[in-house]
Amino acid sequence: ARRAGGPQGPGPGRNLQGIVLGISGKPAELVDGDLARRWGLPLIKRFTGGGTVVVDEGCLMVSLLGDDRAVPGVKAQPNALLDWTARELYGPLVGAHAPGRFELRAQDYCLGDRKFGGNAQAISGPRWVHHTSFLWDYDPTVMEVLALPRKRPAYRGARGHADFLVGLDSVLPDRERFWDLLEGRLRAALAPDIAVVDVAWGDQHLLQEIEGSLPAPGQRGGSSRPPTTRVLDWPEDQAGSRG
Repeated sequence: ARRAGGPQGPGPGRNLQGIVLGISGKPAELVDGDLARRWGLPLIKRFTGGGTVVVDEGCLMVSLLGDDRAVPGVKAQPNALLDWTARELYGPLVGAHAPGRFELRAQDYCLGDRKFGGNAQAISGPRWVHHTSFLWDYDPTVMEVLALPRKRPAYRGARGHADFLVGLDSVLPDRERFWDLLEGRLRAALAPDIAVVDVAWGDQHLLQEIEGSLPAPGQRGGSSRPPTTRVLDWPEDQAGSRG
């Protein structure tokens, strides 16, 4: 999503859309319910794992869908796909403007020890989806809606959001440069018969076709059941909790 749009929250022009949790994420442990409700933010649970994301115009979202044919020499396995994205896509992308600063720590993309991108995956047989939420920039006030997770990577320690996160705007000149570099890296890294095309968000027919091809959560060896991303209700006992 090159630019998000939705209910207006704190911070000028942030255009808050909602809070997205991983498939096992518990709102009572991860979200300040009172603040999220006050800002009118829906809770959305995606069909993959990973952490919790506040979606606003500072998010850049990339989803890669493929199978064993898509990336020569890379199998549909979690670590293999993660290492490939770091080595062939995002490491060189960031390195074009910040040589030597990109690091893959746990499942995160970092500048040094500060995170700018988080990942989640789903794999079914030879098919896979790997998607990433990047921070272009962020408003510390908005991040207050997220609690410090109980389960967190060792490299983070007890650091709060302000000491843990960094935006790509600190190393790249503008968002279009990010997309241009990514397209170039994809063309270089994918199999020769794989096309790289732009998909308009309004093209619902194509988007539905793509969704139907995604691997279903918890399924191996293929499934006719498409994965499910859904909007959650706000249980009364989860309002006001910060975990």
